[in-house]
Amino acid sequence: MKIAELFLDKSLKPKAKTEMLCQMLMDKSISLDELIAFANTAKAPIKATCIESLEFATKQNPSFGNEKCW
Repeated sequence: MKIAELFLDKSLKPKAKTEMLCQMLMDKSISLDELIAFANTAKAPIKATCIESLEFATKQNPSFGNEKCW
């Protein structure tokens, strides 16, 4: 599933979208660069979900975060 498809799915609540994004990052089905590029063009609520997924990913694996995240 691509990032845009995830946000188009109206059956998912925001928390579920955050968790799915985090999982996609952790299992490397999407890259950090892809998520950042998507968030740069997204509206504020979607950006917030992307940022929150990065937060969850770094909580699970602190080495996941790097200078690109910030």
